[in-house]
Amino acid sequence: MRQDVTLWARTCLQCQRAKVSRHTRSEIGKFEPPSSRFEHVHIDLVGPISPSEGFHYCLTCVDRFSKRPEAFPLVEILAKAVLKVFYTGWIKRFGPPLGLTTDERTQFELSLFEALSKFLGTEKQHTTPYHPTKSRGFIGS
Repeated sequence: MRQDVTLWARTCLQCQRAKVSRHTRSEIGKFEPPSSRFEHVHIDLVGPISPSEGFHYCLTCVDRFSKRPEAFPLVEILAKAVLKVFYTGWIKRFGPPLGLTTDERTQFELSLFEALSKFLGTEKQHTTPYHPTKSRGFIGS
């Protein structure tokens, strides 16, 4: 009898429309591929992780063109500390990217990060945390 009820509910159009879970899925985001190295960078924060020499977090950066990964240790994830590590670890070595993709964490949304992006002429794109289809599958997935 249980199988009969399950089969009936699966084939009943009104039952499917009234169901709480609609099984909708997000489309995979579309984006233009970069034409050169270090043109567009994805950054994210990882942690807290097991401490090593006082570091509890990592800033991860991936170049969209070459897929080159970089990880920089962080003691804390305050916006000022994250910005300083990104500037000294990535921008000083590879130059400012034309595009930067981050999730919507507060460390990336504060006016300090916005001011640097504007000053460098970097276009910021936002993704939703923990949603790899929106983050282009790079970091945090």
